[in-house]
Amino acid sequence: MDKYFFVARGIKNGQEEISEQEYISLKRAKDFLFKAMSIEEHFNSVIENYIELEKDFYGCSLRNVVFCEGLNMSLSDDEQWCRSVEKIYFMNRRVINLLAVGFLYVEHLKHSIHSIYNRENRNYNLVKSLTQSEYDGEDPGYRVMCAFRNHCQHYDIPFQMLNQNFKRVEAKSGVFNKYVFSLKIRVDELRKNKKFKKETLSELNEMGNEIDLLPLIRGYLRSLWKIHEQTRKSLRADLNLCESKVSSRIDNYKGRMGFYSSTKVTRYDALGSVVESEEIFDFFSRRRNELEMKNNNFDFFRKSFISNESPRID
Repeated sequence: MDKYFFVARGIKNGQEEISEQEYISLKRAKDFLFKAMSIEEHFNSVIENYIELEKDFYGCSLRNVVFCEGLNMSLSDDEQWCRSVEKIYFMNRRVINLLAVGFLYVEHLKHSIHSIYNRENRNYNLVKSLTQSEYDGEDPGYRVMCAFRNHCQHYDIPFQMLNQNFKRVEAKSGVFNKYVFSLKIRVDELRKNKKFKKETLSELNEMGNEIDLLPLIRGYLRSLWKIHEQTRKSLRADLNLCESKVSSRIDNYKGRMGFYSSTKVTRYDALGSVVESEEIFDFFSRRRNELEMKNNNFDFFRKSFISNESPRID
């Protein structure tokens, strides 16, 4: 008959026999905590990619103004065109990266939920219902970006225009030029892709032929945030239960033994040979909690914008 032990490294005779039921329960709890942490890691990648997009867009805009890169008279028209195209493709890479990691996040989330719950559980179809809700929602960002991801994968880059506009701003301290940059998509260019979703194309057409891409991207991020936040809430009760199983077992062992370097559960066969062994620790919970705190402000961020406008301009 197989035997099961809770084992601590660094302690002489530091193993304690446990039941098969507790052995299975601890392994399942650790697996659940790892998958929950992995979901947070993937969402963190989405946010980090979005920050890179915004940061590099601002960097391109800043260089354009400081170095007059759009109005450099020492460059020929061909040279200026080449530099402009280079910026357009640079920002397209950032947009494509964000769309790819957003798609990866949703697909990973579906797989993780399906591997945690069976078909009879109410959470099994959680992601499908959440993504469908966002796709059908009032904000077009999610469905437009889903169509854009397919467009990028099978047809062309997301946008072809990097626009710069400015206006004169009069203030007590003087007259200033206010520069506004935008990533523009052209509906007539999208229409050339015969496989572009017709309903989405019609929706874009109602916004005009040239459309600013950033508001749509931010709407897409808002939808991913709502999906992620609802997933957190749906997993919370089971997460708390799994955390309690792991932490109480470790704390109970630590309270009696005084010290341990790391712990694991081990299964031995009737001859005393190790059949399988798996480390049990609370790192997954600590890391997940860190990421939850880090990425817990996005709902507030969507209502904000960042500017380097001088406070003297009033």
